[in-house]
Amino acid sequence: MIKLLGRKTSGNVQKVLFMLEELHLPYTREDYGRQFGNTQTDAYRALNPNAKVPTAIDGDLVIWESHTILRYLAALNAPALHGATPGEKTLVERWMDWNLGALNAPYVAVFKDAKNAPDARAPDFPEQVKTLVEQLKNPRRPTRQAGMARAREIHAGRDLACPDRQALPGIPDRAPRPARIGKVAGHDRRAARLPGRDRRQSKRFGHGGLTLR
Repeated sequence: MIKLLGRKTSGNVQKVLFMLEELHLPYTREDYGRQFGNTQTDAYRALNPNAKVPTAIDGDLVIWESHTILRYLAALNAPALHGATPGEKTLVERWMDWNLGALNAPYVAVFKDAKNAPDARAPDFPEQVKTLVEQLKNPRRPTRQAGMARAREIHAGRDLACPDRQALPGIPDRAPRPARIGKVAGHDRRAARLPGRDRRQSKRFGHGGLTLR
């Protein structure tokens, strides 16, 4: 059974939780990170030298970095989610890399500042929002849509691919997604797709979504 170490309010932990739930894999989760103050211990650093969450433990194997955990879970339990050929894998992994390399930084900056009162936000907050929205609505979006559509064709009948697991906890409801699960801010819409046990478990996720209109 997978043991997942990480607080459920972390977007990176939510990526892994969502995939575990969708694949109906048994797992346990323990609170680590931020308010729990337990990732700087020698014991945790022995598992994850970066002292970040999530960390997954599967038997004697310790895995850290959320996207690496997603790839591992797919390879072990649902290889088609990751692409059947090297070429198909590039269609999946490019969006995982795009999320981290291009979208994550502006999204996190806006998400954190959006929780502050307007007069407590950074002076450039409006510009940060504009940059994020442009990133999601840029002229390349038709290309992005075509790429995601092609990825969905590869995984036809399997509902979601790896990029959807890593993107859903983090990005607003802009990019196309298989099955149109809906705004991540409403986890119950996602949970409605899961059978009894998993539907109850999915309520533990918390929510880390931000919808920009």
